[in-house]
Amino acid sequence: MEALRTLRALILAGSVACLVLAAPTGAQDLPPNRRPPNQGPKVPDRGATLDTSKLVYVRVESDHYFLRSMNADGSGDAEFWGERIECSSFALSPDGRTLYYSTRDGTYSKTQGSAARKLFDGQAKDIDVSPDASRLVYSRTVVGSGTDIYSANADGTGERRLTDAPRDDLTPCWSADGRTILYSEGANNWLMTMAADGSGKRALSEDVGPTRVRFSQARYSPDGTRIVAKGIQGGSVQIHVMNADGTSPRAITSGAGLYASPRWSPDARRVVAAYQGPGVPAEPWHLIVIPVDGGAVVRLPGTAPFQETQPRWLASSVTVRR
Repeated sequence: MEALRTLRALILAGSVACLVLAAPTGAQDLPPNRRPPNQGPKVPDRGATLDTSKLVYVRVESDHYFLRSMNADGSGDAEFWGERIECSSFALSPDGRTLYYSTRDGTYSKTQGSAARKLFDGQAKDIDVSPDASRLVYSRTVVGSGTDIYSANADGTGERRLTDAPRDDLTPCWSADGRTILYSEGANNWLMTMAADGSGKRALSEDVGPTRVRFSQARYSPDGTRIVAKGIQGGSVQIHVMNADGTSPRAITSGAGLYASPRWSPDARRVVAAYQGPGVPAEPWHLIVIPVDGGAVVRLPGTAPFQETQPRWLASSVTVRR
């Protein structure tokens, strides 16, 4: 009798062992919705920095323009700072804590949770903040004199006109060291640079041939070594990357459709832009992320039927402490 009980115990133990050993193979054979959950993503090492970059953009609702933000993958779309801020053009200070924006009745600055402060009357377009956050550069239209580039202190004082040409000058931006301003000369879509005080103007691209690419909406990369810009050649509109001196331009997009407002990611590996695909009727403008050195373009989920324009990266990071 004792021998029989021992035999039964051995058989039971062997069966359990066989089930345990076979479990991994059986789990792989199960349908995906019945497989056991995995262990989740790897926990970052202590001291590692996680990229929590966000995108800030303008959403067009009828004739109103509202500032919104989302995660870099398109999730978490919400009002920027949890407030309904209406603006037609905007920029953020390098630390992301101060917003500069324009509306129909003037140009303002604002920090999160505070009341807006009016800097001056009139709409500043294409606003950009200097790397040390002390100066603004922007384009402004004055009746009778066209659109020119201006600069001012961050508090709106000390406005200075930097260009005065018989053509529109647009989309200025600061270089990484704050010494140079890159902008587009509107009549010919040439890329131009000048010193921060408006002196030393020179063209980076001035080809006038029938096959030339007309560049606009250019931005320096975070390290100042490259430029991203919208390029128009014939009927094709693409996003281009080139050296900071304007040499070696190459398209990083292809195909039909319209592109606008390209902006570098903080690590300069990606560019976010607004895109409108071909078709009749035209689809709403939406945001896309473009790998600079090859790879698939990512279309962000979007908020159709609203138009999405003027994307910017809001860089931030957290350090793991555990």
